[in-house]
Amino acid sequence: MDRRKTVVSIREVEAYVEQILRAIPSILIGVSPEGLVTHWNAVAEATFGIAESAVLHRPLSGCDISWDVARVLDSIKAGLAQRHPLRLEDVRFTRPNGQERLLGFTIVPIKGSAQVSTSCILFGADITERRLAEQRERQLVAAAAAAAAAQKRAEELDRAYQDLKQTQAMLIQAEKMAVVGQLAAGVAHELKNPLGIIHEGMIYLNRELDKRSDSHANVLGMINEAVARASKIISGLLDFSRATPLELKPVAIDQAIEGTLVWASKPMTAKHVTVTKEFAPDLPLVMADETQIKHAFLNLLLNAFQAMPDGGRLAIRCHPASGALKPGGTALVCEISDTGVGISQEQLPKVFDPFFTTKPLGQGVGLGLSITRSIVEQHKGAIGIESAPGRGTTVTILLPVAGPDGTRRTVSVAKGNAEGAP
Repeated sequence: MDRRKTVVSIREVEAYVEQILRAIPSILIGVSPEGLVTHWNAVAEATFGIAESAVLHRPLSGCDISWDVARVLDSIKAGLAQRHPLRLEDVRFTRPNGQERLLGFTIVPIKGSAQVSTSCILFGADITERRLAEQRERQLVAAAAAAAAAQKRAEELDRAYQDLKQTQAMLIQAEKMAVVGQLAAGVAHELKNPLGIIHEGMIYLNRELDKRSDSHANVLGMINEAVARASKIISGLLDFSRATPLELKPVAIDQAIEGTLVWASKPMTAKHVTVTKEFAPDLPLVMADETQIKHAFLNLLLNAFQAMPDGGRLAIRCHPASGALKPGGTALVCEISDTGVGISQEQLPKVFDPFFTTKPLGQGVGLGLSITRSIVEQHKGAIGIESAPGRGTTVTILLPVAGPDGTRRTVSVAKGNAEGAP
């Protein structure tokens, strides 16, 4: 082989490699084992503002560069010792115009034939904009997280405020009802005796006035009707104000409702109402006074029937629900929906007030829903109502189940339909 040609070929390869190194679009600095600069490409010249001729074959530590040279040299030594590429991040560098930048380097050891590192090359880039973008991204993420936390906190405060308002309204209402109850009890007891005397007098007059005229009969009939209505009001007041201790025992609500429907079969038949029952197949029992609970459901059923004078559909649904009354607890939810005339939004907030009624004069005294709510609240439950004119009414009752999670049982009838009878 021609030795001259071999030397030429090596020189050509070296020149070719040199061209490649100079064409790399990154900072490229070659450093010998003695720490002298062996390569300094155009990007390095542009970045540091120093020509290649000013640094070539000079110690890197002696180059007029405003950067943390000690950190750079330590990293070069570590890279040479480890014999594998090493990453050096965030090297602070000050340009001649005073502008601070951040540089990132990859230090690549160049191994000799004996696998001993003889030199290294630093590939670098200005990472200032990337770091600024990362910082802005972190700030945006933090701001978004803070905004989300603030929104969540605002929602929590709003819920707490609404709960507080509701609790305050309930306390005010409870105080009002307590006063009304005491007043009602006193009035009822005071009127009960005079009404009894009037009623006995009516019986006596009916027996003694054998030759009474039609006008006498009309007057006596009016008096008798008024006494009956007054007695009904007195009975309702006593029911509303009576603080009778509850006789609690495990009650199957579906069976209690079935029994109540038997009592209400006459008005249901007369008004051509179709009843649909939807009971969940695995209902929990509730601790309740069965008589009082039946009374509450009877009031709701009668109200529904009276709201459908031309007939309609009544749906009764019962199912368990977790967290309906309190977090972690289980409640039995009972819904009674009718297709009746409905209640206006102006009247809806007043329906549980004593003596408020949407029925025509003479068809109700406005105590049914008040008594029902009183019974439900005595059982530590809750009652709500939704309605709209022409769209019917839905009353929802929530009752706490018996035991920690409710004693489960399978009901005998999951679904049933009745037309005119239960």
